[in-house]
Amino acid sequence: MNVPVGIAAFVIALIALKVPSRRSTTRPDVLGVILLTITTTCLIFFADFGDDSDHGWSALSTWAWCAGMVVAATLFVLTESRAEDPIIPLRLFRNRVFVNATAIGFMLGLGMFAAISFLPTFLQMVSQTSAAESGLLMLPMMGGMMLMTLLSGNLITRTGKYRAYPIIGMAVTGVVMATMTTLTGDTPLWLIMVYLFGLGCGLGLVMQVVVLVVQNAVPATEVGIGTSTNNYFREVGAALGVAVFGSIFTTRLSENLTAVFTGAGQDAATAAQSVANLDPTTLDQYSTELQQGVMNGYADALAPVFGYLVPFIAVAFVLALFLKQIPLGSEAGLVARGEAVTGAEADELEAGNRTGSATHHTGSEDDPDGRSPNPPQGEASKVTGPDADRG
Repeated sequence: MNVPVGIAAFVIALIALKVPSRRSTTRPDVLGVILLTITTTCLIFFADFGDDSDHGWSALSTWAWCAGMVVAATLFVLTESRAEDPIIPLRLFRNRVFVNATAIGFMLGLGMFAAISFLPTFLQMVSQTSAAESGLLMLPMMGGMMLMTLLSGNLITRTGKYRAYPIIGMAVTGVVMATMTTLTGDTPLWLIMVYLFGLGCGLGLVMQVVVLVVQNAVPATEVGIGTSTNNYFREVGAALGVAVFGSIFTTRLSENLTAVFTGAGQDAATAAQSVANLDPTTLDQYSTELQQGVMNGYADALAPVFGYLVPFIAVAFVLALFLKQIPLGSEAGLVARGEAVTGAEADELEAGNRTGSATHHTGSEDDPDGRSPNPPQGEASKVTGPDADRG
């Protein structure tokens, strides 16, 4: 379902987004991109293999991925220190505000995505709805996130202060996650919606504010690099969190559901098959007692994950306490970089746009719709000259 939305966004940006273009005069950091990709891939496989029952943390294959990650990361740092136009300039990490905000983003990505990745599956079983309908049950979280993002953005615009919002947001997120460790199969659906709304409110006070802090902390020439680097580390945290805590969740879930079905009289092979084929439709065919056991199995597998994430949210909260307040920039990035179209050039472009619009829409008393192919004599003199852009 994301593909049509992405295509629509691409088309709108292609048609409506008009910004000055500037051709780079430096060579792209191709080797840096390749090494960063290898580093990230090895990190994800290291975490995934470590929590996989077929490998584990003692397996040689697991630590082979770790070794590959260390080697690739070392080569990446060496490459970036010598690259003409590095994909992640190492000088960014000498900026304490940038490092602090990026660390918060990393912890937030780890906690947020790990927490919400498996909630739709839990909601699907608790409410016995389809995958699409269970996804819609996440709307309270998105509503809370949008509400707090808009509210914090407006307040920051008015006051110029941003430091309090990540602190409040991480505190709210931590409290909600700690509360969600009490989830059971009997938890009312409306209460879960309240938890999700609170989680969204906490995240909404942090996510975009952290991006704003990064953009405000780096020079205007590096706003794009700073933003993309912050987003990269947030996504790395998300991928790492989903890999590690996803393995914990799925392992516990498989054990819980197998115990439920074997407790109902099925042998091990039949129970494994029942777990593999479990969905809301088949669950509805079981007895009430077995349905409750399955829902409790999901809750018992998911609730501890929130408890494991609370320490990471606590670290992000501490980092937010040390986030430095610096004055917000008052000049647009394009202007600061000298890339904005200003002065006579801007006036010329604006006049051209308005003149083009007037060609299609401006009429006269005799032709109010402006459709006549032969305008009255002398009409051309009314739309030429220095005042043409006002007509």
